[in-house]
Amino acid sequence: MIQSIRLKNFMSWEEIELDLSPGINVICGVSDKGKSVFINAIEWVRTGRPLGFEFASDWIKKENKNGDLVLEGLCEVSIKLTEGIEITRAIGKGVNEYRISTLNDPLRAFNKQVPDEVTNVLNLSDINIQNQDNPYFIFAQSAPEIGRQLNQIASLSDIDTAFKNADSSIRALNSSIKQDETILEVAIKEAEDFSWLDNAEEQLIKVEKISGQLSAVRNEEHTLRMTQTKLVELNKKVNQFKSIDTIQKNINELTKTDKIIKDEQKEYNRLIDIEEKIIDINSKLIDSNLFDGVEKRIKGLINLQSDIIKIEKDNEVLIDMEERILQLEKEFTSVSIEYGKINTKYNKMIPDKCPLCENDWRKNEN
Repeated sequence: MIQSIRLKNFMSWEEIELDLSPGINVICGVSDKGKSVFINAIEWVRTGRPLGFEFASDWIKKENKNGDLVLEGLCEVSIKLTEGIEITRAIGKGVNEYRISTLNDPLRAFNKQVPDEVTNVLNLSDINIQNQDNPYFIFAQSAPEIGRQLNQIASLSDIDTAFKNADSSIRALNSSIKQDETILEVAIKEAEDFSWLDNAEEQLIKVEKISGQLSAVRNEEHTLRMTQTKLVELNKKVNQFKSIDTIQKNINELTKTDKIIKDEQKEYNRLIDIEEKIIDINSKLIDSNLFDGVEKRIKGLINLQSDIIKIEKDNEVLIDMEERILQLEKEFTSVSIEYGKINTKYNKMIPDKCPLCENDWRKNEN
C-alpha cells in the first residue's frame, strides 16, 4: 500500500509531498490545479511512460545550441510504501534511473522496460490504476469482462483454465464412450453369430480402459473443485506476503555481500601480517650486515674505556699532588713570613760588636 508520494520538478509541481491515510483518500480542488498529477506520477514510475521529458517541469527544460531539449535539473517521483520501502524514478542530464531504498546501487532504465525489481516491489497492475478519462471501473464493462477481471484479481484464471481442460477431456471421453457403446450395441445384435467373440473382448478391454480414465477425470474434477476454495484463501495470504519474498531476496544478496567483504577483510589482514614480517626480516638483515663492524667498535670502546680509567686514576694522583704542592706553598709562604719577622727581631736584638771581644759581630756571622 502506498504511504506517501513526493514530486520534484514534475509537471506543475516544483516540489511537494503528499501523505496518504490507510483506506480511501480523496483529493479535492478546483480544476487544473494538479490533482491528476499524482496519478500520472504513479503511472510514470510503474510503466516508465511517456518516454523523454514530457512530465518534466517547464522551468528545468532548456534548448541547447543544436536546438535539442535538455534538462537543467532533476525530475523525480518517489513512492514510499507502508512496508518502509521507497522507490524513486529520476530523469535529468545524464540521469535516467530507478532507485530502491533496499538496494545500494541505482537501476538503469532502458527504453520502455521497467526493471523487474521495481515491478515486483511496487506490485501494481492496470486494474489498480483508474484515470479520470477512463470508463467507470466494473460498471461500464460487460459481464464476461467483469468476470475475467475479478478472476484475475483473485488469481482464479489458472483454475478456470484447468477446469476448461478437464471439461474438454470429459467431453472427449464421453464421445469416445458413446461410440464404443454404439459399437457394443451392434455387437450384441450380432450375438447370434459367435464370430463376434474375439472382437468383443478387445472392445470390452477398451471400454473398461476408457471407463477407468473417465473415473479418474471425474475424481480429478472433484479434487479441483474441492481445492478451489482453499486456493482462493491461500492466494489472499500469498498476496500479503509478496513483499516478504522481495525482502528475503534482498537479505540473501546482503548476506552474500557480507561474506565477500569478510573474505576480503581476511585477505587484507593476511597481507598486513606478511608485510610486517617482511619489514621485520629486512630489519634483521640490516642488523646482521652491521654486526662485524659493531663488534670491532665494541672492542675499541672497551680498550678506550680502560685507557680512560687509567688516565682518570693518574689525573686523581696529579690532582692530589697539586693540592699538596699548593698546601706546601701556602705553608712555605707562612714560614717565610714568620722567619722574616723573627730574623728582623733577631737582628735588632744582636749588637753590632761582641760584648766580650768587641769584635764586629756581623763579620763573624758572615
